[in-house]
Amino acid sequence: MNMHIKLVGEAERAVNEIIERGYASNRTEAIRHAVLECRDRHLPKTTSVEDDDFFERAAVESARRVWDNAKDDKTWNKY
Repeated sequence: MNMHIKLVGEAERAVNEIIERGYASNRTEAIRHAVLECRDRHLPKTTSVEDDDFFERAAVESARRVWDNAKDDKTWNKY
């Protein structure tokens, strides 16, 4: 799914802080993490094994893209 959103004010500051603190390397990743965190905190757990498997695979794929990013490796090597 592709989306175009405009964030201003507190939402914009929150995304920038997530990136500055190193939890995400870009805005898309910050939003993705926020959506998954919101789902984990506020939505009831699904009873379908298929749904659980889907979300688990999505989370693993999201994390893989974060940690297997050569550009991020260069950034982390600075610290």
